[in-house]
Amino acid sequence: MDSIYKIMPVTMATADLAYLVIAAAVTDLTLLEWRTFCHRFSYEADQAEDRETVVLAISPAGYARGLCIYVIRNHASGRILDIPFLIALSATDAQGLEAALLDYMRQVSECEHCDGIRIWRPAPQLWQQRLDRSETDCVDRSAFLPPSTTASYLTEPGCSRPSDVSGRVYP
Repeated sequence: MDSIYKIMPVTMATADLAYLVIAAAVTDLTLLEWRTFCHRFSYEADQAEDRETVVLAISPAGYARGLCIYVIRNHASGRILDIPFLIALSATDAQGLEAALLDYMRQVSECEHCDGIRIWRPAPQLWQQRLDRSETDCVDRSAFLPPSTTASYLTEPGCSRPSDVSGRVYP
């Protein structure tokens, strides 16, 4: 799916821009806490268990419009791409923005050989709950999407794929 949005990993250089999006969903999160979080995940080992990654959606005009926080987890459902936060902020194109973020997440899921994608339902304490093992093992607070099987461009030789801050390459 071609998108007007540029989806890119959050780095320390884009952390403040991403804060404008996450603050809409986690109103008690301070800029300092967000910067600390971004610094931590920017320097974690690539193979760390439950390593969180954040991607940011930028509009053609250069504004931060969306964000996903995701983790690759081994779960009772198999290897999943777990998304505690999928935020789309657009008064005019919320559906297009959500579609762009989900398409990117499906591509990551395919590249990481996941058995599916779990998107958490919004909750007041979600920022804290996403780290609680009893919450991450729970299946009734989320929507589950099966893996995409139609992403033929993932198998095309030489396709250009962006990478996250650890150097992993994605579509």
